[in-house]
Amino acid sequence: MTTVADAAPAQKSRRTLGLVFFTVFMDFVGFSLLFPIYPKLLDHYFASEPQGSLVHGLLEIARGVVGQGNEVAVTALFGGLLGALFSLLQFAFAPLWGNLSDRIGRRPVLLVTLTGTALAYALWFVAGAFWVLVLSRMLAGIMAGNISVAQAAAADATEGRDRSKAMALVGMGIAAGVLCGPALGALASHLDLSAGRAHDGAAFAINPFSAAAALSFSLAALNAFVAWRSFPETLTPEHRASKTPRGSVFSLHRIASPDIRRATLINLCFFSAFAGMESTITFVALELFNYTPTQNTLMFTFIAVSMGLVQGGIVRRSGHRIGEKRMVLAGLSAGLAGSLTVAFSHNQPAFYLGLFLFSLAVGLTQPSLAALVSRHSDERSQGFHAGVFRSAGALARAIGPLAAAVIYFRSGGHAGVYLACALATLIPLAMAVRLRQPQG
Repeated sequence: MTTVADAAPAQKSRRTLGLVFFTVFMDFVGFSLLFPIYPKLLDHYFASEPQGSLVHGLLEIARGVVGQGNEVAVTALFGGLLGALFSLLQFAFAPLWGNLSDRIGRRPVLLVTLTGTALAYALWFVAGAFWVLVLSRMLAGIMAGNISVAQAAAADATEGRDRSKAMALVGMGIAAGVLCGPALGALASHLDLSAGRAHDGAAFAINPFSAAAALSFSLAALNAFVAWRSFPETLTPEHRASKTPRGSVFSLHRIASPDIRRATLINLCFFSAFAGMESTITFVALELFNYTPTQNTLMFTFIAVSMGLVQGGIVRRSGHRIGEKRMVLAGLSAGLAGSLTVAFSHNQPAFYLGLFLFSLAVGLTQPSLAALVSRHSDERSQGFHAGVFRSAGALARAIGPLAAAVIYFRSGGHAGVYLACALATLIPLAMAVRLRQPQG
């Protein structure tokens, strides 16, 4: 029978998890606003900045890799370079924020990173020159450790097999944010706050995409305000670490648990393949079916909804009965099948089957791996291990898109990329067989 004493901690845990979901959701709405306007954003700076500027120097690097005469490929690789910069900074700083949260608590670190994210969007709002946009993305990458801190807070608020439910909730927040963000970004792109203003080459000035930046800033500022008013401290003083090592995925040798090391490497390998798929899927849709931007939005909506349903319907409801190891194995197998399906797709039903298999793969794998890392960690190392785990994912998002872009445009078609993704998925699948399922 549940007593009043039992109900109070359970209610507090649910409230904390609700705030974690809100924090992650708002963060990813603001982050993904940029997705649908990325090509136009880059075109704006290509056209507005003089020869010899930073944007044209990077443009020549992209042309040197892809080759002259294929401007779509050049733009894709250029966008990949800018995305890789964000991911590399996230890779470097996520473990530092996680370590710091193990020492001083989750709440102060979360407040700093959320406030810093809002400042990054404020810089984007006044990015008259391309280098200011780059500075904005760099600051956003540095502050992106808030997700690993939110993951650690979710782990603090749950125990044992409930960790899978908590990590699935984080994944649902990400999926829901990515579902809403692009639609809001597409709407905001129709409002040009710079219309009628003379462009005098000033570094700090309103640009055609300042409306989207203002929306991202507003969401980030609201997120920081709600966290300041309501987010509780989940790591009690007696569970804080007096000293934690600096870490990244290259610090795996400092982690005693072989299961945490293995789960982190699986995260790196699988999400390198997935990020390559994600970054090239619009070009595949254009190549095979001549998709319009509206059809691309519907495609990403299908992916996000499928992923959210998997995490909410399978992982949260049945994950504790199935077990994290089995879900990881099932997810990686679905990823392998999805890569092969898309590689040989020549009609839309097969193509969408491949997309669903990818959504199933990520929906099962990501929260299950995060739960395994959390369940094999003690209270004093949750933030450190979550940061190392997130840094592996960030490194994957830097490696995957660049490698996929080069393979795609050098091989002359999508089959080469997705066969490479299938081969890459065999490595984490083999490693996952040796994972140990935590007991209790």
